[in-house]
Amino acid sequence: MVSLFLQDADAAEAGNLPIQILTKPDRIGRKKAQNAAHWSDDRGFRTTIIESRFAEGGFRSAGEPGLALVGMDNLATRRAAAGSNFDLVLDAGLGATAPEIFDIRVHGFPGAHPNRQREGRLVRG
Repeated sequence: MVSLFLQDADAAEAGNLPIQILTKPDRIGRKKAQNAAHWSDDRGFRTTIIESRFAEGGFRSAGEPGLALVGMDNLATRRAAAGSNFDLVLDAGLGATAPEIFDIRVHGFPGAHPNRQREGRLVRG
């Protein structure tokens, strides 16, 4: 069974309806992570909900997933995720407005690991 850790502190709003496919009218006012868990659980995923913001210094623990699939809307959070200890961070954001809903922008960041060789120099985490 695939485990998902769903992290978001925000609640769904009516303005999310045209641009977020997991936001449904009956889920307005509920935390976005709960909405994603509802959808995921119905499809057989095992979910863990984290209702806080991902911040600088956020690291995964041993045994937690090494791949982070994220959709961030600000540079500070994107930088925090890129500096985390995930094996790989994929930031996939949809367009910001209804006409851009099918525009997908993907950024990949290798995780920061102690003693990893990167660009010809040794990096310590």
